[in-house]
This record gives sequence, structure tokens and C-alpha cells, in this order.
Amino acid sequence: MDDYWNGVYDQSDSWLPANDPSPAGWRIPTLAEIQKLCDTDNVTSEWINKNGLTGRKFTDKATGSSIFMPAAGYRSPNDGTFDLVGSNSSYWSNAKCDAIDAYILGFYSYPVYRYGWGGGYCSCGFSVRAVAD
Repeated sequence: MDDYWNGVYDQSDSWLPANDPSPAGWRIPTLAEIQKLCDTDNVTSEWINKNGLTGRKFTDKATGSSIFMPAAGYRSPNDGTFDLVGSNSSYWSNAKCDAIDAYILGFYSYPVYRYGWGGGYCSCGFSVRAVAD
């Protein structure tokens, strides 16, 4: 049997390259990479406006390297409308936490959180922020 993670086949713990929507040379971040952004001992985060977009800037304390993640909101699984654009966002990791849910990095204008959604929320239209291979 093929090893897929697409909501139908439950044989893989992460997205396979064939199912990853990232362009060539890029991929969905791992759970470990998402966890690093939440490590307040090593990473600072701040709510900022950059080029007209609100979101969260994560900065590595040791290197000064940073990444900006817009508050893109999400698409409702019920009707496909956009919700909470500009004030909230959730970004997929490549790791699932159970048969129908995956870990995400989520944030508002206040503290960052990392968790897995329950109740079939893989149907939500969360954002993807690809990272270089």
C-alpha cells in the first residue's frame, strides 16, 4: 500500500514530498522547527506591521536572524470564508498529531502557541510557510 497522508490514508506521520504543496527546493516545516520558534529562551517574538501587513516577527537571540509571519487568518471549514485576517494565524507543520489532526504554529497579537487541533481541523484552510531544504 502506498504511504500517504491526505486524510484518507493513515500510513505516514508527516507529509510526503509528493503531497507537499511547496515549490521545488522548499518544504513544509517540521514540528521541531515550529517548536524552535516557540522557545522563548532562544527566540523573541513581537507583533509588528511590515509592508502594510500585521503579523509576528520571530528573531533568534544568538544570530539575529528573523522571519516574519503575516496574520493571514484562515479559511473556515464550514463555508470557505476568511476569518480573523490581520489578527490571528495558524501555520501547518508537516507532523500530524493523530489520525485527522496536525500540529500547527498559531498566534494572535498576544503570546504564541503551538499545539495540535482536534475534531478534524485538518479541513481548516490554514497557511503554509515553506522553508528552504
